Amino acid sequence: MTVRWIREKAAHYPGSGLYQDVPHAVSDENVVTASGTAPISFAAEFLAKVFPHMQPLTEDVKILFAKEHS
Repeated sequence: MTVRWIREKAAHYPGSGLYQDVPHAVSDENVVTASGTAPISFAAEFLAKVFPHMQPLTEDVKILFAKEHS
């Protein structure tokens, strides 16, 4: 999905300027989103929101699985 697609299909969507075309999960406050090709970073971001005290562990998980995709 691209910003162009969003603007063509949902011209009045006010958040189109916030779209990030990245291969990993992104989050803002309590919202986490990702494409279907980013399940590990999505899970890590989600767990970091639910268990903030475990964020060092979730960062390690992201680094570990990122090596698989390099």
